Amino acid sequence: MTTAVHFDGMQDLSKHNENVACENKTMTTQWGRRVNMRQNEIKRINNQINSNHNTLNIANRQTNSGRNGEPRNLFRTMTINFQSIIPKLPEFWKLISDIKPDIIIGTETWLHSEIKDSEIFPPETYFNVFRKDREDRYGGVLVAITTNLSVLKLDIQTKSESVIVNIKTEQGLLTVGAMYRTPSNSTMEQMTEITRCIDSLDPKNVLWLSGDLNLPDINWEQEKIISYQYPSFINQAFINKLQDFGLSQINKNPTRGTNILDLFITNRPNLIVKCTTIPGISDHDILITESTIKANKITQKSHPITIWKKANIAEMRTETRLFSENIINQHLESTEDVWTAINDHLNKMMTKHIPTKKTSDSLVFTLTASVGREPHKQQKKSYFDGKPGDTMK
Repeated sequence: MTTAVHFDGMQDLSKHNENVACENKTMTTQWGRRVNMRQNEIKRINNQINSNHNTLNIANRQTNSGRNGEPRNLFRTMTINFQSIIPKLPEFWKLISDIKPDIIIGTETWLHSEIKDSEIFPPETYFNVFRKDREDRYGGVLVAITTNLSVLKLDIQTKSESVIVNIKTEQGLLTVGAMYRTPSNSTMEQMTEITRCIDSLDPKNVLWLSGDLNLPDINWEQEKIISYQYPSFINQAFINKLQDFGLSQINKNPTRGTNILDLFITNRPNLIVKCTTIPGISDHDILITESTIKANKITQKSHPITIWKKANIAEMRTETRLFSENIINQHLESTEDVWTAINDHLNKMMTKHIPTKKTSDSLVFTLTASVGREPHKQQKKSYFDGKPGDTMK
């Protein structure tokens, strides 16, 4: 009897493993299709933008330039729901390289204070990042601005999940904000804090507020409530605030299934040339917004970049081996003398055997060489490996 039960259990386990393997294969295929869709959509958007330049007669404005210095007429913003950014960094860096946004607005970063800004935006990406992390290590928002723009973070006293910055432009100050409202809370507390945050902004500035507000019940063409997934007073409070403040929600494209969850709100819709979506790196699509606004640029100071892939590692090892033998025979008196000798040796090795180049030579996003291909299997697995309730945090 015991043997029969054991045999049936092994059969069930075998079937389970087969089902898991089948599901993993299916998810891997879906992931590949999603990446291809995103790349094709990026190409389509860029082609369409180039076509629109002539149609809209704005090709001579030259408001901004891409990361590599090529002329670009439109100011580009990317709004992205991460649902944990850390396991998706290779995909994210590839997006930055392909889309070349001037502003990145992110929600559900799932970051915490132990993670440094430079881990998300290495120096090679040329972004200044402003974050608001949540203590439970879910949620979280960020605004990232290219380093050639003059930006100042606003100190707004609010409990809302938001980050607000000001950017200097030829039209005056541009106020950019990332906002997030959790779907698990159906009370007015979050919405009250969000509307208070909006009240604290200067309506004389150009306002761009974007993020995942989880308001699927609103028909944004008519600004009316058409369903009741959340209490109507939450939806109506947000609609009223937009109308009172003279704001327009310009994204009419679904970003999660058939729902418009990721919004782009402005008081100057005439400056927005295009608002579209591409497949994202979570279950939300990415929102791409193009504007004719002209931002004031900061002159970048050139600095050396170390080219590690061209380092003479063999010579460095040989000379370091000789150095270690010599330093032992020197019998230095203090640890400080030992450290000074080691530090001098390391600096000498880097100068002698590792070539460098100036950033002014070519502002190339060097990370893309290693992330342009398919992410590692472990990273791919993490893309689908979230808990069922994670998206509701």
